[in-house]
Order: sequence, then structure tokens, then C-alpha cells
Amino acid sequence: MGQRLEEAKARYNRVQLFCDLLSGVVLLATILYLVFFWAEIPDTVPTHFNFSGEVDAWGSKNSILLCPILAIVFYIGLSAVILFPGAWNFPVKLTDENRERMFILGQEMLSATKASSVLLLCYIAFATASRQALSGLLMIIFLIVMFGVIIFYLVRMTHNK
Repeated sequence: MGQRLEEAKARYNRVQLFCDLLSGVVLLATILYLVFFWAEIPDTVPTHFNFSGEVDAWGSKNSILLCPILAIVFYIGLSAVILFPGAWNFPVKLTDENRERMFILGQEMLSATKASSVLLLCYIAFATASRQALSGLLMIIFLIVMFGVIIFYLVRMTHNK
């Protein structure tokens, strides 16, 4: 299943470093915020918002923990997937000439996807804990960013055959 790690490993670059540091720092800050301010978070917090940003469901403050837990799963899971580019599918046929370039682009795409997912989940945790309204626009922006990242890298891959 895929190539061995030694053969498939692409270089770690600035884009990946930036995405990993950003998502790691934000995730750590979110966890520290929840640990240090847990006693101050109300027992009942918003758990769902309508498209206008109004709260339409309430729940236990323990529900806030789902976001950082999911963020950790995304961070670790995508970090692990990034280590095995030989197992990925690409929009172009891999050759000896384009393999490393495709692996780098794939790793950058996964790093950017990881960062945007972690940032969204951490923002939701923070906003929920501090009872801030979440706009429906947030989800639209998130989807545009996620699909934008994927489309951007798929286009780069097909143009860098």
C-alpha cells in the first residue's frame, strides 16, 4: 500500500511549518483558555446557532470540549496522513520527474486543510465558552476557505505535471 516512507517523504517547507505552528499554537491556547477559565464558563452554553447567529439550542458546558477534542483528532490524524504521501491519490499520473513536487503540494494542501479545520473548531470552542454569537457567515467563509485550498492545490498539481 503506497511507497515506503523513506522513498515517499517530501521536504517539510515553510507553508507546512506556518500551518502547523499556527494550528498548534491556537489549539494549545484554546486548551489553556478552557483549563484556566473553566470555572468561569456558565454551566449552560450555546450549542447551536441559526444562520442569523442567534442561539437556538443550549447545553452543558461539557459540550464545549467536543471542539478541542475534534481539533486534536484532526491535527494528529492529518499529521499522520501527511507522513505517507505514497498512499495518496493525485489528479495526475506520478512520474519520477513530478513525484517530489506532487508530494510537496499534497503535503501543503493537507497542512492548510488541517490548519483551517483546527482554527474553526478552536474559534467555535472559544466563542461558545464566552457566549459570543456565531454568524452563519462563518460557515460560508469556512467552506470557501476549505474548498478554495483544495481547488488551489488541485489546479497547481495539474499545472505542475
